[in-house]
Amino acid sequence: MKSIFMKSVLFLSLGLQALTCANASSIPTHRINPDDFFYSQQTSLWILFKVPKAVIQAQVGETLLRLGLEPATFEDPSSGYVILKPMVFSAEFGSQTASIPGTSESTELEVTLLVYPKGQRRSTTSTFDDFILGHAPPVGQLRLGVLCDNPVAVAAGRELFGEHKFLASFEYSYTTPNEALAVSKPFSLDFSVSTWQGAGQPDHEIVRIQATLAGLKTIHSNFSQELLFAAFPPEPQQGTIQKAVGEHRYYGRKLKAYLPLDRSAVSLSFGDAKGGQTLAPVPPYGNGLPIPGSDLWPVQTRDLLQALLSHSPVAGFLLFQPRSVEYETQPFAL
Repeated sequence: MKSIFMKSVLFLSLGLQALTCANASSIPTHRINPDDFFYSQQTSLWILFKVPKAVIQAQVGETLLRLGLEPATFEDPSSGYVILKPMVFSAEFGSQTASIPGTSESTELEVTLLVYPKGQRRSTTSTFDDFILGHAPPVGQLRLGVLCDNPVAVAAGRELFGEHKFLASFEYSYTTPNEALAVSKPFSLDFSVSTWQGAGQPDHEIVRIQATLAGLKTIHSNFSQELLFAAFPPEPQQGTIQKAVGEHRYYGRKLKAYLPLDRSAVSLSFGDAKGGQTLAPVPPYGNGLPIPGSDLWPVQTRDLLQALLSHSPVAGFLLFQPRSVEYETQPFAL
């Protein structure tokens, strides 16, 4: 834990100058750190909302001040950007034990805010289109919340990466690459996030995301690397100074960019988010102790998303969806 924390703090102290990778789309061939991991498969849709800075400051201004961050802006200095990232993935871990399998499947909703470390914003004339096309200087993303259906991934995200992460349940459907090949069908997604039903209780919807890329033209993009910020401890604690940390996420191919015609490409609806359970992060990453107040996180997340996004237009999309790695036919008679 200490080595990861110190490495992250050192990275953040170097600011955005740390991103000088010669080929940002390449993935390392081996683990630099034993707790690093690879994704063996992933489908994720980034939905980027343009949000008034006044709304951002009202909702997360104290968090930004505490972590020494500020909202990133482009051609419109009065607006920042919040990203919803529904994702389904399979991760490959460096450790293979009974408690940490070699692979792990998860569904997540990641909520991020484009930010700069305070005082380290570069003087640039880059536009939002430059950013989404991967032509702008790197811009960080502060994880405002990560909802996940894998208890081990929740504990690891909190302990190793400083994520404000908790358990949730998911129901979803989306267009697969093979389906799109067969009928020329544009990507669409229906993604419902509910309170965790692991204890057998009825789940209550937090948010439902419905999105379609129908009618939108794919734009060539060089976007293939993320700079993500989080904090240790993941939530403020009395008597403890919360420290910002940074990390990289590399993609094996460039994301596809889409600029929307209007807001009708996305529909958000919100539930009552009731029935939240107290989170007790599981071993080997967690200590199994319940976190006071964590049963309120689903409602707090619902309220945050409503405040930030209900009246904010969609600015663009980024889609990551590699082709399938194996194809199996139906049986044939011998």
